[in-house]
Amino acid sequence: MPAAAPLLITSGTGVAPAAPAAVDIHTQVHDAFEARQLILEELTTLDGQRKDLGRTTALAYASDVSANGVDPAKAITARDAWQTKDTQIAAQQDALTDLLRLIEARIEEFKRKYKTEVSEVLRDQIAALSEDLSEQEKAEHLTEKQLKVLWNELRDVDPGYLATMAKESSLRLSAAPKKAATSAKKSTGKK
Repeated sequence: MPAAAPLLITSGTGVAPAAPAAVDIHTQVHDAFEARQLILEELTTLDGQRKDLGRTTALAYASDVSANGVDPAKAITARDAWQTKDTQIAAQQDALTDLLRLIEARIEEFKRKYKTEVSEVLRDQIAALSEDLSEQEKAEHLTEKQLKVLWNELRDVDPGYLATMAKESSLRLSAAPKKAATSAKKSTGKK
């Protein structure tokens, strides 16, 4: 059975837009994988924004109640503002999730029909991410070296500070097992 022709979309004037230039399969595969990654990143960002919005709204309203007492009209305003923003973010998440499903289906089709192109794109992306990771590791190594130099200089200038830090760290570490043991006793009902 031949593949269905793409659905022709027309502008509000009833005129079809100009046909796009032919795009090679490699570019289509690359774009699908890149779009998927970007959508996943954006969904993570939107999820964080939604959580932050809820926290921010709750803290702002709690602060207002603490300072001015409970005002039902302000509660309605605060809730409505939060709901409006939350609904907008939820709609964006839903739209991206729907588009992600379409892209995932297209990627699966590419995997079946164009294994060579998919392999090339995946190898290129793996190489690029590996290079990024290598650069991050180099930067982390340089940061660790800088910290070591600074700690050594601090030790030369203010050895008492390091002794105080070591003592505080030791106290925290020795308190952790005691806290865990107390917590375990409480959970088992033992005293």
